[in-house]
Amino acid sequence: MLSNPSSFAVDQLRAKWQFSKSEASTMVRTVDDEIRTASTEILRLDSDILALQTRRKKLQQLEEWCRSFYSPIHKLSEELLCRVFVLCCGSTPSTFVDSEGRCNLADAPPFVLGSVCKQWRDMTLAAPRLWTNIFLFLDPNNEYDLEAPVGLQLLRSKGYPLTLQIDMDVKHCLDDPNVYREHPLVPILVQNANRWLSVSFTCPQFSKHFFESLSSIGCLSSLEHVEILQTSSLGSLAKDNDLPQLYLLQDAPALRYLSLNRVPRRSSEFSGKFPWKQITHLTLDADNGTVFRALQYCPNLLSVSYTNVHHNRIAPKRKPRHVVPQRSNLRTLSICLSGDEKDTRYNMLKLLISSLTLPRVETISLTTRGSDIVKSLFSGPNPRRQFVEWLKDPEVEVSNLHLFSGTWPRDAFSVFFNRSSRITTLEIKAIPVSDGDLILALDCLPELQNLVIHERPWASESDSYITATHQFLKCLRCPRPAVSTFKVSLQSQGTLVPKLRRLELGVWDLQYFDEVELVGMLTSRWVPDPAHWVDIGVECLHSFRLHISTGKLTEDTHRELEYLRLAGLQVEVFEEAESDDYSEDCGEENEGESEGVMDRVSVASCEV
Repeated sequence: MLSNPSSFAVDQLRAKWQFSKSEASTMVRTVDDEIRTASTEILRLDSDILALQTRRKKLQQLEEWCRSFYSPIHKLSEELLCRVFVLCCGSTPSTFVDSEGRCNLADAPPFVLGSVCKQWRDMTLAAPRLWTNIFLFLDPNNEYDLEAPVGLQLLRSKGYPLTLQIDMDVKHCLDDPNVYREHPLVPILVQNANRWLSVSFTCPQFSKHFFESLSSIGCLSSLEHVEILQTSSLGSLAKDNDLPQLYLLQDAPALRYLSLNRVPRRSSEFSGKFPWKQITHLTLDADNGTVFRALQYCPNLLSVSYTNVHHNRIAPKRKPRHVVPQRSNLRTLSICLSGDEKDTRYNMLKLLISSLTLPRVETISLTTRGSDIVKSLFSGPNPRRQFVEWLKDPEVEVSNLHLFSGTWPRDAFSVFFNRSSRITTLEIKAIPVSDGDLILALDCLPELQNLVIHERPWASESDSYITATHQFLKCLRCPRPAVSTFKVSLQSQGTLVPKLRRLELGVWDLQYFDEVELVGMLTSRWVPDPAHWVDIGVECLHSFRLHISTGKLTEDTHRELEYLRLAGLQVEVFEEAESDDYSEDCGEENEGESEGVMDRVSVASCEV
């Protein structure tokens, strides 16, 4: 019954018991009107409640936003915030095109930052450096108009130097390269060529055919870095060779950094108008041409990086008559190896090291392409088991791992290190070198401060390529044990690498690793008091990093390393977590398969 019923109906009900039909109809209509009125009021109140609930939700969200103002980032000055913006936009270029090929300004960091609030927009517009990093995927058939956003970004960058990455649609070019037309954005970029600071071209061929506007390019007064990656030779376009036409960028007085994956083969190709003599940092994909010519025609090099020294494609059939003259200014040498030396007459690594005299070199890096590939394919747990399972697939090719198989030229490196006495950093990753050869090499490097050693994947005691052995760790102890305890004969009598400050070891399988000797070696080199350095003949070790592919350190080892970390030594351990069936998979039933791993790897490398 209604708590507040109609007074008319209530009075009638209290007055008598019998009602005529008309009286009853009147009361019903009256009550119905009251019901509709109440329902209308309920709907109004429900609407008000919903509006209040919506308002409350917005207020709660606003309160959360307001509370975020307590965050330290809101206390940053505009100068610091702008510096953060510069770091963000400098590391992430504006692409303007999403993964589906659609024009999208959300992939352009300065536009995204400027859309947060009016203050950020004003800050982005007032900072031209935010608008200087651009990545363009050029497809002449692309229906999206990129001229407007690219032109706007170039306008907002004002006169600041530009960083450009230009990637050409290779598939379209290969369909019919002879009818290829230059993308309309290229002339716009060429108009701003005087502001190019760093430019990267990824294209089928760097030539006037694909970049016609470069023929009329002016002085590249700001250009310091050039990278040219040719993705195809395009035989219909390459009459004599598929080398990049570097003369298109010849007027670049500030150019110092050059990266190529097509290397000139003849002296005449170096003698053009391109400013080879002013190049100080050179990166070459040595898979396509000789690696010696570039050093001869770049006398002012400070760093050289060979990104793909492949034995089967690089090693000459006959010994070169002339060796490379010494590069007295060279500070950094990086060599990335692959292939197998068995099918070649000369060890390319030995040929390179024997031909170079680098009295001022400070950093030597020897790596292999297979190191990163193996790490990505067999990330664990138990990479050895994963590799054995991977080999069962008949369609896989071990040669695709790009592992390096070759002999470590012990004598060549000893002579090279002896005449390169300033080496302070040595990096060896996934290179087949025994512990004895490594010890002999380190014995020639008394000034070494940074040492990075990663074992070759699937290294075992049978192939003698385990580097971080008991003998190696014992040789790094301070003071060094008696020479008679080693299998190799050392020249120096003091502690090995006495100035070592940073040590990084990569261990493939922990079952061959001596954890007790590791702790003893680290403890002996932790000498925080400089007054004791002269007495013991070594400097204090500052940091140690350990990468373990298979296995885990014992609790005792972790505890000892933690003591050293608390004492001040920077210790980082990256170990591989074992799976539940680790022991079963690595048991005797798979021992035969594991032993045959490197045999198949070696055979496949010979077939490359």
